[in-house]
Amino acid sequence: MRNTLWLCCAVCCALLVSADAAAAAPLQDNQMEQGEPMEMSAEEAAMMASMAVGPEHAALADRTGVYTMNVTVWDPATPEPETLTGTAERTMILGGRVLQEKVSAEVMGQPFEGEARTGYDNVTKTYWSTWIDNMSTGLTSTSGKRLEDGSMELVGEAPSPVAGGMVGQKIVIRDGDDGSEVQTMFIQQEGDWVKTMEIVYTKQ
Repeated sequence: MRNTLWLCCAVCCALLVSADAAAAAPLQDNQMEQGEPMEMSAEEAAMMASMAVGPEHAALADRTGVYTMNVTVWDPATPEPETLTGTAERTMILGGRVLQEKVSAEVMGQPFEGEARTGYDNVTKTYWSTWIDNMSTGLTSTSGKRLEDGSMELVGEAPSPVAGGMVGQKIVIRDGDDGSEVQTMFIQQEGDWVKTMEIVYTKQ
C-alpha cells in the first residue's frame, strides 16, 4: 500500500510539473520577448533535477553492448572453485536512465536466465542495482558510490536459502587491465565479507 501511495504521488508531481509548465508557456514566451527571466518554483526545480539524465547515466550507457562472461564461483562445499561462461546483453532503458542487463548461461546442466538493472539516483546521489533470475524467487538489491580509485562498491542484501533469509551482500565493480569489467561478489558471514563469485565481462 505504501509503495502504491508513493507511486501515485510521484505521478501526480510529474503531471503537476507538466501542467504548470504548459500553463506558463505563453507567459514565459512573453517574458523572453521582454527580456525577463523565467521563474520556476523550488518544487518544480527539484523535480526536474531528479528526472535529469546526467553524467553518471552517460557512464552507465558506455557499458552497453554484448559481453562474454567468465564466471568463477567459490563454494565452501567444494575444494576447487567452479567456472562457467555466459553471455550478457546490456541496453539503456527508461530514456537513458537505467542500464538493463540480460544474462544467459548454463548452470548445473540447466539453462540459466538472469536480469540486472543498474541506475543512479539523483536524489540520494547513489548508484543502485537489482538482480533476479530463474533459479530463485527473491530479489537482490544493493546501492553505493564510486570510490576514489574509480571502482564502484554496492552493499545490500540477497536472499539465501541456506540461511533461510536475507544475508549481507557486497559487489565491487572495477575495470580490468585488458579493458574488461570485473565484478566481485561477497556475502557477509559472522561479520566478515567472504568472496563467493567473480565475473569478468569481455565485450564482443
